[in-house]
Amino acid sequence: MRISRRFPQMAVATLAAGSLTLVACSPSEQNDSDQSVSDQATSATSAASSAADNAMDDSDSAITFEDAYVTAKPADKEMTGIFGTLKNTSDKDIHITEVSGSAKGMYQLHVVSDGEMKEAEDGFTIKAGDSLVLQPGHEHIMLMDNTEDIAAGDVLSLTLKDDEGNSYELPDVPVRVQQSTHEHYSDGTTGDSSNSGAAESESMNHEGMDHEQHSN
Repeated sequence: MRISRRFPQMAVATLAAGSLTLVACSPSEQNDSDQSVSDQATSATSAASSAADNAMDDSDSAITFEDAYVTAKPADKEMTGIFGTLKNTSDKDIHITEVSGSAKGMYQLHVVSDGEMKEAEDGFTIKAGDSLVLQPGHEHIMLMDNTEDIAAGDVLSLTLKDDEGNSYELPDVPVRVQQSTHEHYSDGTTGDSSNSGAAESESMNHEGMDHEQHSN
């Protein structure tokens, strides 16, 4: 009787094939594959972070504050005004709804309507490529509940926020002495204003405003 010798040969072939499979799926190549996936994830994260940074940079530079200044005030006066020209350098309208700043106190966007000073409940809208002038007797920013001396030569920084949550940094806004054409921001603490010099016809009294209802 003949005994076939093919089985050992087949077993050897099977073992050889298995070895090739093991070599093909070696830990070294798996590590290389994992590293490639990791590199791709890192690259994607970096790209997303860069895009976010660019978007933030775009927001910061979309608004400039030209000829800007804060009206100087003594410590016994609790409010003052911030003026200048807000310029929208972007290609879309920007709707400003909030303002904050480096000086302590409460910041509000104000308008004058029918001779009455009041908070701009709908904020300020700056058209694409256009400007909004903040001036006495019109739209302006108020700083209230501030009991510190804000003197000429000081600088303040402002942060505007729009209805989409974007922030716009306005650094180094200088403080200067109020001009004679400015309204008199009286807070009722004293009977006069050392910085005023304003004409009665241009005087805007904020005493009637309920400041406690608003916050920045």
